[in-house]
Amino acid sequence: MLIRQRGITLVSMMVGLLISVLVILVLLTSFRTLLSLSAQATRSAIQDGELATAMTALQMDIQAAGFGLDSTAVLQATVDLPGADRALLWRFQDGAQPVCAGVVERSAKDPESGRSMRVVSRLSSDNCSAASALDGLSWSLGEDLLQFREQTARQLRIVLGEGVCSPFGALAGAERHPIVTLTAPSSTAQAGAAALPVSYSVCLINIPA
Repeated sequence: MLIRQRGITLVSMMVGLLISVLVILVLLTSFRTLLSLSAQATRSAIQDGELATAMTALQMDIQAAGFGLDSTAVLQATVDLPGADRALLWRFQDGAQPVCAGVVERSAKDPESGRSMRVVSRLSSDNCSAASALDGLSWSLGEDLLQFREQTARQLRIVLGEGVCSPFGALAGAERHPIVTLTAPSSTAQAGAAALPVSYSVCLINIPA
């Protein structure tokens, strides 16, 4: 007479244990993926926020170009600073004192990782005058407005042109003025996805074309 085995065998216990381990591994992998995506989304949101803030600050800075002056007040030129690309330089009158300012993108090293990055920095000049050539002044680095970490190619494109414009499109009788166009990639574009760049145009109302 055959006696059927009842209860749990060692084989069934091992099979059940294997299934449990596989389920746990799947859950851990999913959790790690979610954490990675969440961290990446956080970094992207911070980067896009910093980009928007820097672009807004640059617009406000550049809008002052030519205020209170009759001489040439805006220029794109090469500045004698390490790792610097061509800079946008301008001047304006602040009370009785002319002020020379600018912005440049330059190569630098990330102090945290030691990797190459691109930095957008304000420029200032201590020997500013209303008549001196902007590209002949001595320039020094000021506040860093934006950092493009782990990037080696130029990220911020600055184009100086001219056209019919008014600040923020607010004036009906628009005239010809210099126009500065600022363009930079968003975090989506830097990640390799197809995305339009972030772009702003600044009408320099204080300077006639």
